[in-house]
Amino acid sequence: MSSTVREIIAGVYERLRDPDTVSLSVGYAHSMLTGTLQYYLNKLNLSDSNWILKSIDITVTPGESIYTIEAEDFGRAVLVETTNAGSNELYMRRYVDIVDKQDLRPMRMEPLINTGLTTPYYKHNSFKASFYKDGSTNLMKIQFDPSPMNTATYKIFYEPNDMDKPALADNVVFLNNFSELLKIATAVKCLPAIVENTSPVLFKVLDTDLKMELGRLEAQFDTYISSNHQEFAGQIQPYNNSIWY
Repeated sequence: MSSTVREIIAGVYERLRDPDTVSLSVGYAHSMLTGTLQYYLNKLNLSDSNWILKSIDITVTPGESIYTIEAEDFGRAVLVETTNAGSNELYMRRYVDIVDKQDLRPMRMEPLINTGLTTPYYKHNSFKASFYKDGSTNLMKIQFDPSPMNTATYKIFYEPNDMDKPALADNVVFLNNFSELLKIATAVKCLPAIVENTSPVLFKVLDTDLKMELGRLEAQFDTYISSNHQEFAGQIQPYNNSIWY
């Protein structure tokens, strides 16, 4: 079960031996938690294992090849696929290759022939897509190749590069089995806020114990995310299937 922001912050206070809210305000702890989430989100994205993905739809129109990505948290594109807005159960998805901008050749036209339709082309006729940031507007763009010949929709899966600052009642978007890591890491970031109103002996104990625990949990976290998020256990066999008769 996902933890709420309030639950994570309550855990931070607990691990800091319940400092008063004058020394450590909830707002300060909330801000430190947001920064901690951003740090570990980047680590998840760097693992290239698609731990947390979002998706948006782009609807193209004939003759227009370049479109603006409206998602403000758009990080790195992972997959572009065709999608059908209708309810056709026989619809076959097709992937669009993601390439660098210089590898697009917009003048080449290779439409997909579909002789079963009154129009000679599938509506998703683009083979390639390239993502880049427009240097004059600072907006993320996608360019399709060949240029669309029909109105169609493509679904884009991407890694978010940022997280909206969650409210106290919101669920934390993270790996549920590492909520303790968020609590400990945020508690370490909050230590400077409580130093003046904490006895030197207690502060030293907190500093040592929390940082030791953080090192242990981060090592576990790094090992976990470096492996694929799918457990390739092979095809599930029926009961007693391995018994030879």
